[in-house]
Amino acid sequence: DPAGTGLDAEQLMWAALDCPAGIAAMEPGVSAVLGTITGRIVRSAVAGETLVVVGRRLAADGSKLFAASALFGADGQAVGRSKSVWIVVER
Repeated sequence: DPAGTGLDAEQLMWAALDCPAGIAAMEPGVSAVLGTITGRIVRSAVAGETLVVVGRRLAADGSKLFAASALFGADGQAVGRSKSVWIVVER
């Protein structure tokens, strides 16, 4: 139970939505930082529940990369979803 550990379950869900979108947005050899993320947590996750997270690149415009991600429960229903903008940085 996240409550017993001091972890915030909703923050953990946002973290789960963040990284898969970034990975999907970036091509090999490209580095980017999160510019903005917007979305919705559809329902609370349940401790011990199996979730699947997916991310996909939507578009690129100069140094901006656009991506989306979603969390799904074992029943296939959405638990959360997001869209994000990533800013390409020089290495």
